[in-house]
Amino acid sequence: HHHHHHWKVLIADDEAIIREGIRESIDWNEFNMEVVAEAEDGEEALELALRHRVDVLFVDLSMPIMDGLTLMKYAREKLPNCHMIVITGYDEFSYAQEAIRLQVDDYLLKPTDPQRLREVVAKVKEKLEQEQKEK
Repeated sequence: HHHHHHWKVLIADDEAIIREGIRESIDWNEFNMEVVAEAEDGEEALELALRHRVDVLFVDLSMPIMDGLTLMKYAREKLPNCHMIVITGYDEFSYAQEAIRLQVDDYLLKPTDPQRLREVVAKVKEKLEQEQKEK
């Protein structure tokens, strides 16, 4: 089909500067993606993720109200095909490993590196395209 379906991306992080860094540092169009929403706490993130039925979720582990791990558990149940990428600081790394057991696709260390972000997003795009073919 010639109509280009954009994969929907949600960025959940309580620090605006981190969200902005992720949103602004790459050309999402190039990956056939679109940042449809941003959230600064886990509860808001879950609500937006479900409302938009997002394909890709960037999750900061330490957010107010509902932390990243809890958010991911709910997202897993409600959006089984959603790809998740953890945003984490070095100091939260053991926590990040627990997240990895929740089948996250990858993780980004703060401060986020644009080159690394591109690699992570490119990998997720491949997986999404593969899944679409298999459907």
